[in-house]
Amino acid sequence: RILVVGRLVPAKGHDLILDAIALLPRECLHRVSLRIVGTDRHSPSGYLNKLTKFVAENELEDQVAFCLDHDDEALIKDYHWADLFVSASAHEGFCVPIVEALAHGCRVVATNVGATSSTLGACGSLLPTREPQSLAAALRDEFTLFDARRDGTEEALLSERDRRSRTSEHLVQFSMASFAERTLHGIELLADHNNRGR
Repeated sequence: RILVVGRLVPAKGHDLILDAIALLPRECLHRVSLRIVGTDRHSPSGYLNKLTKFVAENELEDQVAFCLDHDDEALIKDYHWADLFVSASAHEGFCVPIVEALAHGCRVVATNVGATSSTLGACGSLLPTREPQSLAAALRDEFTLFDARRDGTEEALLSERDRRSRTSEHLVQFSMASFAERTLHGIELLADHNNRGR
C-alpha cells in the first residue's frame, strides 16, 4: 500500500511514480495499491487528465486511485492505511508529508533533492536520481523487505525495530518542545551577539 501526498503539479513527480509502477513485473504489480492524495487546485491545465490517461492506457485502474481534497481526518486515515510513502519531487524544502509519514510508521522512499535528506535523515531510502527505473528498483526492494517482515525472519524484524528506533529519535527534533528550545537558543545567541557589539 503506497501513498503519495502533495499538490498535483509536475514538480511533485506523479508521472515518474506512475512510470515506475508501470515498470514493475507482473508478479509485483498485482500486489500494488497506490493512493495519490492531493489537490488539483492551481494545477497546470490538463495535468490530472494526463495522469489519469496514463493509468487507463497502462491498465492500472485496479492499482491506482486519485483522492482529491481530503480533510485532515481522511489524510490521517491514509497514513494509517499505507505501508510505504513515496516522494519523487524535483525540488523540496521542508517536506511536511515525509515527517507525517514517519510519524505514522510508514516506510519512506524519496528522491534526494533539496532538504529531503535532512528531513528524512537515516529513516528511509533516498534515490540519487529521478529516474523511473531507479524508483521501480527501490519499490522491488521494498517488496522484498515487506515479505521478509511478513515471514518473520529475524534479520528483517531486527532491521525494522532499528528503523523504528531511529525514526523515534529523529522525530524528536520536529516536536514543539524541541522547536521552542532551538528558537530560544537562537534568540539568546542573537541577543548575546548584539550586546557584545555595543
